[in-house]
Amino acid sequence: MTVADDLKYNLENNIDSKEITIKKGEVSKIVRGLCSFHNLEISPDGLPVNGTNIHILVAISTLSESFEIYKKEDLISFKGYEVRFTTSAGREIVTKIKSTMPNYMKDTVILICEFKRD
Repeated sequence: MTVADDLKYNLENNIDSKEITIKKGEVSKIVRGLCSFHNLEISPDGLPVNGTNIHILVAISTLSESFEIYKKEDLISFKGYEVRFTTSAGREIVTKIKSTMPNYMKDTVILICEFKRD
């Protein structure tokens, strides 16, 4: 099993998943997904540096039920969609999607979100 298989299994079985509200215009949908909010990035030189990241893993099929998905050359875009979820520590995060990393074999997409300090 790969990490992608483990994440897909957790997503399908609601292990460590959270309710996530995804909104585009007037359309809003609550989905289950895996959220990662951490303060580590890897520099172009491969070194760990301070930097806040917000990533969310959801099923593509779940999103396509409510949203028209823009797709071009095997890439999909949810850029600008609003995302809202609560961390394990109880902090509410409201952000926007800036890019995506789809995995069509697993029917999942990683939503890479903006981070702005309060």
